[in-house]
Amino acid sequence: MTTQQFFQVVDPERAQYIGGFTAKDADELCNGLLGVIQTDDTVDLATASDKPNGFVYDNRTLLYRPTDIYAAAGEAVTIVAGHVLALVGSPFFVGNTLPTAGADLYSAASGLMDTSGTNHIGKVLKDSDAVRAIPNTTETVVLISCHFGGKDI
Repeated sequence: MTTQQFFQVVDPERAQYIGGFTAKDADELCNGLLGVIQTDDTVDLATASDKPNGFVYDNRTLLYRPTDIYAAAGEAVTIVAGHVLALVGSPFFVGNTLPTAGADLYSAASGLMDTSGTNHIGKVLKDSDAVRAIPNTTETVVLISCHFGGKDI
């Protein structure tokens, strides 16, 4: 994954922030990747065969790693679940390519999203042409709507 990436929950009141988890492995989890909660209350990256619990939100609690985008093993992480509206950059999609508006989203390998698969998680609402450019970055984003927990949409 590239070091320049953009993930922002647009409507945090709709989403559920579920804490109390830690990163399972070092240097894998970062904000915006799809995560799966394990039985030992750790979070691991979702794969194409997993039904993700939500997006990873890294709390950055270790003072010696404040500039690293990846969580250390055992570092506190949160899962963003429920109905999540988010602006997401291309590093979070397979092939580092933004999908078009109306595309269905599925979980993919390494915590990424894809436009095909078996575990449906949401839909692209607006493509990069319809979303305002992010200040101070060259990255373009799409607006996505995902639902984690409860009935599938």
